[in-house]
Amino acid sequence: MLLLIWLCSSSVVGQARRQVDSLRRVLASSPAQDTARVRTMLHLSYQLFQINQGRAALQQTQQALHLARRLRWELGVGMALQYAGDLYYDLGDFSAAHPLWLEALTIWKKHGDLSRASEVVNGLANLQSQAQEYEHAIRLNQEALRLAHQAHDTLGLVRAYVSMGGDVAAQGNLAASRRWHEQALALAERHAASAARYRIMLLNNLGDLHIMEGQPERALPLLQRARRLALLNPNDTKYNLATILATMAQAYDSLQQPRQALVYALLANKLATRAEAKQLQGTITAIISRLYAKTNNYEQAYRYSEAYHALQQQLVDQDKARAIADIQARYEAQQQERDIQILTQRNQIQRLATRQQRTLRNVALGSSVLLLGLTGAVYYRYRRRQRLVRLLNAQNQEKVLLLKEVHHRVKNNLQIVLSLLSSQLKSLREPAAIEALRESRTRVQSMALVHQNLYQTNSLTSIPVRPYLTELVQAIARAYQSEAATVAVHLDLAEAQLSTGTVMPLGLIVNELVTNAFKYAYATSPRPPQLHVTLHPTGPPRTYQLLVADNGGGLPALELGQVRSLGLRLVVGLSRQLKATLAVERPGQGTCFSLVFSEPDEPGTAS
Repeated sequence: MLLLIWLCSSSVVGQARRQVDSLRRVLASSPAQDTARVRTMLHLSYQLFQINQGRAALQQTQQALHLARRLRWELGVGMALQYAGDLYYDLGDFSAAHPLWLEALTIWKKHGDLSRASEVVNGLANLQSQAQEYEHAIRLNQEALRLAHQAHDTLGLVRAYVSMGGDVAAQGNLAASRRWHEQALALAERHAASAARYRIMLLNNLGDLHIMEGQPERALPLLQRARRLALLNPNDTKYNLATILATMAQAYDSLQQPRQALVYALLANKLATRAEAKQLQGTITAIISRLYAKTNNYEQAYRYSEAYHALQQQLVDQDKARAIADIQARYEAQQQERDIQILTQRNQIQRLATRQQRTLRNVALGSSVLLLGLTGAVYYRYRRRQRLVRLLNAQNQEKVLLLKEVHHRVKNNLQIVLSLLSSQLKSLREPAAIEALRESRTRVQSMALVHQNLYQTNSLTSIPVRPYLTELVQAIARAYQSEAATVAVHLDLAEAQLSTGTVMPLGLIVNELVTNAFKYAYATSPRPPQLHVTLHPTGPPRTYQLLVADNGGGLPALELGQVRSLGLRLVVGLSRQLKATLAVERPGQGTCFSLVFSEPDEPGTAS
């Protein structure tokens, strides 16, 4: 679904920057530690978030929470807890948002603030939706609706209706989702003053639902209305208008009017590009590529398909960069604290050394008491140095943990990409598009498993290949369960520890070969289908041979250097990256791919 997400316009961002400067001057000139200062700090946090300084906003909110607790101002604690949870949610740290919202909910129920309690419960429901626990999310949304009704909170009702619609849509009940959105729209139009900004979003979402239900003719009037409202709203953004135009393009596409759809899709792409909304750009370029293909303009279709894949790669790279930057920032903050501790200890050691020198100058006077004191000072210095050594060892251990955390974050980001691909699969109807997304999903799965294994093992540069390939082949079989249901898969894998520079391309090669076997090998084969995947050492030390063999109908004669399919081109390219020898054998019954490769001389060295 092309759901509309509200973003700040440039004028709102400029106003937020001025507010940030003003609030900082107020805090600097007012040293008083009172409830008014807590409110000012929370207001500053909100304005910082408006100008995309999420981490600075979170730090400001945590300071406000600390001050409110010190003042024992429970309402201030509740506001700070709720807003801190909102920030963690927007930053993608769902596990940190959950306990904060629960504590805030206890405070709002205690003070009878049902409107804020409804808002918090709605946030908890969204957490369950992110975890795909839709039944639990629906129960929480029902509680949010009850609280909003008791509080006579129009915006709370609209929020809960929209969340409920999203959850039932995720369960495949589009008709129920449409009814929830229609209720929200009716309420927003009756209370236009307080819920005006929701009307455009709801009109777009209802149009999208009609398209998914196969009723694009009912979607167009709603989308035209949403477009007019967006154009009349001076604070609306290019992002929102681009989303509406993209939904209109999908409606015309469903009406078998690809040329009209192309006009709206190209306009939407221009607006999304100006808004620098890469996620939306990726969705729109995929639509444009499909529309050009329908109008037989395959050159443009290919160009936009390439643009789509480039945008998807940029998004993955940005997610990785954000995760690494977040970990790096936390690591640097902790490192600064440790540096201060180490400098303090070094100063203490220096003072001890100076004291020891004074003691040595007095040794000439000789006495048993001074000798005993000198012995004690030397022992004390030894103990201090031992503590310093333990501290340095702890730092090294923490660096290892931080690297494992990086692999964990990268694996989580790839899991998000897998979830997005799975969600997109549910909304596609074209077999070619479905197949392309399925193949992309298994490729991402092979990379995610590498980072998962790195996180779960003690080594940071190599992983055991046997459990990795076993889990990978099982995941591919699940993805192609209809094709692989009758295939007997035989795995014969050596207990080897391979570097990440070898495992990553090796996993992608196995993914492509096993996927091709499930899809094509057994279409015309009368015998019981079987697939063998083996990996064993061969020849010189640290040299291995991978075999992927099926007993299907067999491949026609081909030159590996001249293959045209994307999967086999990927296999050939990855084989070159491994500096491996790739060969295809046709024993008369099926096809066998052989790959002979070598590991670097030093274990764990990335190629």
